[in-house]
Amino acid sequence: MKTTMIMGEQEDPRASASTPGHAGDILAPPLVPPSRNDNKKNVNNVDDADVGILSPSGPPVVLLTTGTGGSGSRNSRLGGNTIVTAAAGSAPLSSSFSLLQQSSSPCTAGYVECENGYVKNSDPQVTCASECGSNCCVGSYACWKFTGKVCKDGNSCNGKVACSEATIYSVVNSCIGYQACIRAGFDGGKIGKMVNSCKNEEKSCWQFARGGQVGDVVDSCIGKHSCKFAAYRGSVGNITMSCAATYGCYSVAMQGTAGNIVNSCNDDKACSMLARYGDVGDIQDSCVGKFSCFQGADSGGMIGDIMMSCNYETACYQAGKNAAGAITSNVKNCCNTAAEVCKYATEATLPADCRDVSTVKDLFLWHLYYVSDSHMTNS
Repeated sequence: MKTTMIMGEQEDPRASASTPGHAGDILAPPLVPPSRNDNKKNVNNVDDADVGILSPSGPPVVLLTTGTGGSGSRNSRLGGNTIVTAAAGSAPLSSSFSLLQQSSSPCTAGYVECENGYVKNSDPQVTCASECGSNCCVGSYACWKFTGKVCKDGNSCNGKVACSEATIYSVVNSCIGYQACIRAGFDGGKIGKMVNSCKNEEKSCWQFARGGQVGDVVDSCIGKHSCKFAAYRGSVGNITMSCAATYGCYSVAMQGTAGNIVNSCNDDKACSMLARYGDVGDIQDSCVGKFSCFQGADSGGMIGDIMMSCNYETACYQAGKNAAGAITSNVKNCCNTAAEVCKYATEATLPADCRDVSTVKDLFLWHLYYVSDSHMTNS
């Protein structure tokens, strides 16, 4: 399968002499992104082979998935956590409904603190991989030019080229698999604490928040290509118990902005390319179903908060897309059935009972908030 890389880069870190990004402030992009001719051609050609993969076909088929599943199931990859997708005709998910039970994985084994792939302040220099031994940074070129703290838990940054050229505040039971977290936080990007995330399949969190910003990532981005290119030169709040599926949150907020993502986007391709070049508020208990929220608020579009909504296959597909189709209201407790009323929805076509305008954010201030340090916990 042929893969076209962003900016014409090589996957093998040995072919690059670039300096990894370090944690630091990034300039807030304007609300409506300017012309991106310098990147757009490459951005639009990212992973040419994905075009077919990310195109829905056939009628919606919604599965109710419960229990821990067998050894090959998505639930087993989550370590026994349960993902539930809304069944046809079911009632909307309530605010108390948890799609996943959040895990707690503190680092009890201690950290290796790295700077550009070496133990910070070591003299003579010691590589992080050497300091980790078999407890972290295991695999060819794992932690090569990595900056951040990696837990010596026997799992973190494990896999060929895992965490290579990445900048992440701390990594606990995360970045596990072939090329997991490679160049995450590269080019001056910033990522908070990462716990039990970006693992189990190849290229999870690949170039995650490159030149962009993401808050804490907990129990999320679990699956092949999950969170790949998410927040690439864009920004996302905290990601919690979300994006746990193949291509889940792929390119979400790429050169755009999204708020916190909680208990959401837990199905194949769910939230892929959501808010790419556009803006979306918080996403909670929503977008569970294949292709749900796919390309929402894309290409300069907008959606307010998405709450307990879009929990059906292809629900809210391309809703709020483009500036002309922007949804300025919050979307609350709707679009959870086979009815396609929210597909391609705009503010004008969104059903009246879906709109919640009581807590709509001042989008400009909210946007600045998510590209500042105010929602980060890595200080």
